[in-house]
Order: sequence, then structure tokens, then C-alpha cells
Amino acid sequence: MKLFVFSDLHCDLSRAKEITSLNADFFVLCGDPSDVEEGLDEVGEVLSVLGEKLLVIPGNNESEERMRAWCEEFGFTYLHKKVLKKEKFNLAGLGQSTFLPFSNPPKDLATPGEKSEAWFRKELKKFEGLKNLLLFCHSPPFNTGLDLTRSGIHAGSKSIKNFILKNKPLYFFCGHVHECAGKKELIGKTMCF
Repeated sequence: MKLFVFSDLHCDLSRAKEITSLNADFFVLCGDPSDVEEGLDEVGEVLSVLGEKLLVIPGNNESEERMRAWCEEFGFTYLHKKVLKKEKFNLAGLGQSTFLPFSNPPKDLATPGEKSEAWFRKELKKFEGLKNLLLFCHSPPFNTGLDLTRSGIHAGSKSIKNFILKNKPLYFFCGHVHECAGKKELIGKTMCF
């Protein structure tokens, strides 16, 4: 099974077009195709040729409701909070991010898809014990090379990191922190991208 995993397009239509020309069995969008839900329709039109081969989770720039409707409109597969069995693998998705450093949670959020660590802990329980797990999240694991911002702040999730260490997915993929694009790190026994 060949996967192409990407994240954080933020309305980059030329990059979206490039992705549609690639060859993969499945494409996984780890959130933030939009800029705070603006531009979703334009990105959806470009990616629509991928149809159900595009597995999608929301980022912090999208609400769960808006992303689910977007997937229905363009024929994409909504993977958020779900497990999809493909061959011998369990593909699990959990979008959204932890609260941003400049938000004032819970009432004053900078983006619609920010959640608490308690929310992440609860949702990740659905994936405990799954064998041959590939886990796709928008938020990276906390205090790693995958969540370090330019300003030196670690902007990831402690709950995601703990889940990786305890459940040992085969692979983990995330987005969110743009300056970490293309980085990889071994966390416990899991290669994380």
C-alpha cells in the first residue's frame, strides 16, 4: 500500500494540483487545507479528482462540522476519530490541535479546531490496542523535534506523545508546526513524521 501524507496546504492551490498528479493508493490530509475555514471550496475543487482515496482529518483551522461537510461535498473519506482497515493495517485519524499559545481557552480561541489535552486523551482511547496501527494527527507529540516552533515553544500534545509511547503505532504522521515540515523522529519504537 502506497500512501502520500501531507498537511497544512493553507489554500496553496498550486501545491494541491501537484499532489493530484502523484501516484498513491491513498492520500492522507492531516488538516489545515484552509486559512481559518476560508478557501476550503477552492482547495476541495482541486483535490476532488482524488475522491474517496483522500482521507481527511481537520486541523486547527477547521471545525469538525465544517470538515465533515467538506468531505461529503467533494467525496473525500472523513477519517477524524475513525479507524479504516486497509490490508493488514489500521489507519486511524485524529485531527484538531491543542490550544495555541496565543489563545485564551476555552472561550476565546484563535482558530476553531483547538482542543484540551483531556479531549485528546479521551479520543485517543478509541485507538488503544490496535495492531499494525498507522496514526494520523494534526497536532504533533509534545517536546519533540516535530513540535518546536521558531520562537522555541513546544506546541504539541502530551496526550499524543503518551499514546505513542504506550501503544507503539507502526508509524505516526502529523502537521501543524510548519517549520518542522519534513522532519522525522523515533519516539519509543515508533517512527514519527
